Amino acid sequence: MMAARMIHVENLVKRYKKRTVVREVLGPLDDCAALRALGTPAGEAAATFTERRIRGYDTTQPMKRPNAAPVHDALAVASLIDPSVLTTHHFHVDVETKGELTVGETVVDTNFRSRREPNVDVALDADERRFVALLLETFARTPAWQDHRAT
Repeated sequence: MMAARMIHVENLVKRYKKRTVVREVLGPLDDCAALRALGTPAGEAAATFTERRIRGYDTTQPMKRPNAAPVHDALAVASLIDPSVLTTHHFHVDVETKGELTVGETVVDTNFRSRREPNVDVALDADERRFVALLLETFARTPAWQDHRAT
């Protein structure tokens, strides 16, 4: 277990140092309608995937905000394009190896109780409007392969 902990934390630091670990951002149904209204294959696909995710969350684990679901992966990619989409904080992150209820759980020391040196930038907040605007702008574009057909 200790070896797995060391490998996991080392990979976290390598992958997320100067990047982000996403906690929670919600994609509401209203944004799905805007994506679909773009009339592009990408907008349609993004709307369909997000609507299915929302239905799944509404059925199994409803969010505090109705008709919404976390969209971690899309937000992580958006943050690579525009880092200002996220607000990050530098914390110490480790993997619990001895807890009775938490073995293997990634632990983020948000209160600096461990006094260990922070090793990962953790995203705790996101600019939802900026994120949605980036999705709409990106998915409104005509794919390059379609541009070439017209000529």
